[in-house]
Amino acid sequence: MAAEYLVESPMDKVLDIGAGAGKFCLVGASCTQGMFYGVEQRESLVELSNGLAEKHQVHNVAFIHGNIDEICFSDYDAFYFYNSFYENIDTSSPIDYSIALDPKLYHAYTASLRNQLALLPIGTRVVSYWSGWEEIPSNFDLEYTACDGFLNFWRKLG
Repeated sequence: MAAEYLVESPMDKVLDIGAGAGKFCLVGASCTQGMFYGVEQRESLVELSNGLAEKHQVHNVAFIHGNIDEICFSDYDAFYFYNSFYENIDTSSPIDYSIALDPKLYHAYTASLRNQLALLPIGTRVVSYWSGWEEIPSNFDLEYTACDGFLNFWRKLG
């Protein structure tokens, strides 16, 4: 449902912010005609994602090893955000120890995301899952929700 909302036209570019092992990108690329990109700061997860894409011959997907503040949002049409920044606040069960976690990073990444989204053109689409609304600028309209309000569909109005 999220992938279909984000891809309005063939080859729309969707960025998954904090892609992890690439599940959303792989499924989205498999069920739409969009191009899915996942940015992930853990190199081991990027390698895993690329391997899964190759193994299952999913060609409209790419994974980027990097940090969100290294990405130019204007290169993409739509965005998926499953609150990947939260691990900087709840450090009780880290994914691994390959990156330093810090509550200050949560606030910095959230502000960066909100600021970059605010600069995008009218019509930009965002799906957020299991996250607060502080990441989404006020010039985005909540079009609808699903999954008891945990999956939110946003579009920039002005």
